[in-house]
Formats: sequence, C-alpha cells, structure tokens
Amino acid sequence: MDSVARAVKESVGREAARCGALDVVLGGSYAKGTWLADGADIDVFVLFGADLTKEELREKSKEVGFSALAGHRPYTRYAEHPFVEASVDGVKVNVVPCYDVQAGMWKSAADRSRFHTEYVRGALDEGGRAEARVLKRFLKANGVYGAEISKQGFSGYAAEVLVAELGSFEGVLEKFAGIERGAVIGRAEKEFDTPVSIIDPVDGCRNLAAAISQENMARFVMAARAYLDRPSAEFFEPVRGQAAAALDLVVAVRFSYERRSPETVWGQAKRAASQVAGKMSDAGFAVARHTAAVSGSQVVLAFMLESMKGPARRVREGPDAFCKGDAARFVSERLPLSKIMWAGRDGRLYSMEEGEGADAEAFLAGLMGRRGGGIPTGLAADVAGGFETWSGERIPGPVREALAGFASIDGRIFRAL
Repeated sequence: MDSVARAVKESVGREAARCGALDVVLGGSYAKGTWLADGADIDVFVLFGADLTKEELREKSKEVGFSALAGHRPYTRYAEHPFVEASVDGVKVNVVPCYDVQAGMWKSAADRSRFHTEYVRGALDEGGRAEARVLKRFLKANGVYGAEISKQGFSGYAAEVLVAELGSFEGVLEKFAGIERGAVIGRAEKEFDTPVSIIDPVDGCRNLAAAISQENMARFVMAARAYLDRPSAEFFEPVRGQAAAALDLVVAVRFSYERRSPETVWGQAKRAASQVAGKMSDAGFAVARHTAAVSGSQVVLAFMLESMKGPARRVREGPDAFCKGDAARFVSERLPLSKIMWAGRDGRLYSMEEGEGADAEAFLAGLMGRRGGGIPTGLAADVAGGFETWSGERIPGPVREALAGFASIDGRIFRAL
C-alpha cells in the first residue's frame, strides 16, 4: 500500500502541477490508518484554487486523473462531481478534485475530506484506529457498511467518528443497543430529522447519518443488541450459504442495461423497485418488501408478497367528500366499476370494486411491458430490450443467491434475547 501510495501521489502531483493545481494530499482510510486489508482504497485529493468554476474543476481534475493513471485503464465515476478511478497493482485509487478553502468555507462536498483526515489522525491513537477497524469489520459483515447508493450504510468516516465520540467498538455497540429515536451523537449546529444523527466534527451542520437508510440503521441496532447479548466471532464474518427461505412469496424480474455509471443505474433500479411496488399495491397485491440489485450488466427487481394472487375484491380509498371537485371526479371514474360506494367515518369516499385476481408474475410481466408501469425513463429502453420474470421455485440459481438475504432470516441478529 505504501509503495502504491508513494508512486500514485508522485504521478498525480506531477500532472496536477502541470494543470495549475495548488497541492495534492492523500486522504481516506489509508491516510488515516483505519483501512481494512481486503477493501483498502487510496484517495488522492487534488486541491484547486477557489476561483475555478465547477466546470473548470471537473475538466482539470479529469485531465489530471487520466494522465496520472494512464496505463492503468482509468475510468470516470460520479459523486457530487466526477472523479477518476483505476486499479494500480490491485489497489483501487481515486483521484478526487476539491477546492483549497478554509474550514467552513466549503464549495464542494469533497472540500471537507482533508479536514476529515486531520481530525481522525488527531482524535484516534493507535488503539483507537484498531477499534475503528473492528467496528468497520462488524458493519461490513452485517451488511450495513458503505455509503454508496447501492448500500446506503455507514461510511468509513462515520465509523471513525463514532469510535472517537464513544471511545471504543463496544462503546459504540452499547450506545446503539439502547438508542432511542431522535438521539444525537456529537455537537450539532442545527436540527436533523433522521432517527439518529451523527454529527460531523468538522462541520456541525452536516449529519453523517443522512445517507444511512432507516433499514440499515435498524439492522445495526439489532446486530449491536445480539452481539452484546452473546458475543461471537461469527458477527465479523459474512453470512455464507444462506438459503432463501421465503421464495414461494417472491416474484422477480431481470433485464440487461446498457453500460453506464453504476451509481446512476443503482439509483434508477431502486426507484424502479419502489414505483413498481406501488403499482402492484394499487392493484391489490400486498407487497411486504421490495429490493433491487445491479450486477455486471443486469438489473434484478424483486418483490415479496403476502399472496401470489390478487384479491377478488378490493376497496379503493377516495378523496374527502368536502373537496367538491375531487369527490366528483372519484364518483364519475369509480362508480361504473363499483359494487358499492360509501362515505366513510373519516369523511372520505370509498368504493368496493372487482379485483383483477391476477397471478403476481403475470401482472408484473404486464407492468414491465407497458408505458407507465413504474419503470423510470432512464431504464425504459433497457426494459424494452427484453426481460424475464419468475416466481417461487422457478427463480434461477444466480438470482436466488442474490435474494438470499432478502428472503431469509439472519439468525445471528433475529433471535430471542
């Protein structure tokens, strides 16, 4: 790692100077001494003057990254602005642009990064850095590590801040095992509405938990309780060989996508899963949960239902009867389809109608094949190129493996305490 870091920093520094950058600094978990051996990156931050426009920053940084990493098949990735990534001797290297500004005078999200490095170096001694690595391993093994959109978990920096604030790995787990909604860790300069707020010590107006999904936060709380109840090394290793136990309630679709930014596709896939789940719910299917997965050049959307058959009857909730225009439209549109229509105790209109009684897989296939079926515009052309649907035991092996955690119980976490 040291050898790669020295070589990359020298190469990036040379190209950065040629492009008018002010400095080059190493950042991320490598520079902070908190990296995990099987997932280490080297982040190289290129500092430009604050007078550059965002467009100039993007163009100059890409020029620096592609020139410095030539020979290592560099490519562009995207966050707030693009950065260049490559694998150098098996180590992932990121060349990230930022502005050379004083603390608090941020012009881009990456401007804080070098201050994060300085903070962690000062806040964690050798023992603290080891505690941070243990916490990261725990988060990773339990599926809640990584701030990227595909995961929406704890960032490495969030883990480091938690250890710095709470003293140790076990201190963090003890805090979260008994945590209540609205808890704030750190010193906030404003209020946040996330279940738990983790305040950035470098910027009191920034909540590190904003990027963590409620699902992952809840999963971490449960994992912390389970570990403290019965500590075991199994909490630090990924679950392997987990069988999907509820496939009989799952319907899934898979299609290929034209290669583009993984971050973009993940965002579109998650939105598609949510919107298609809404369409299925509208048709009377009780959708318990949904998920999306992106791997290679394919997208999988999956839905767990209470029943694989749509209802024979269904009740539609209408508008408040006091909203004259909305009430009139509801009656006009739904009355021809209604077996009965009434005003409810809440003052809203209701209609009981014939359900489609459709098979879930057939209904999903129909949604995928029609405009307005819930697929975002960005994926419409990919879906139009063809798709496959399955349900239950017909779901093929590779898709079944991807859904193992979705359709089964993690016995380490969900057990009687």
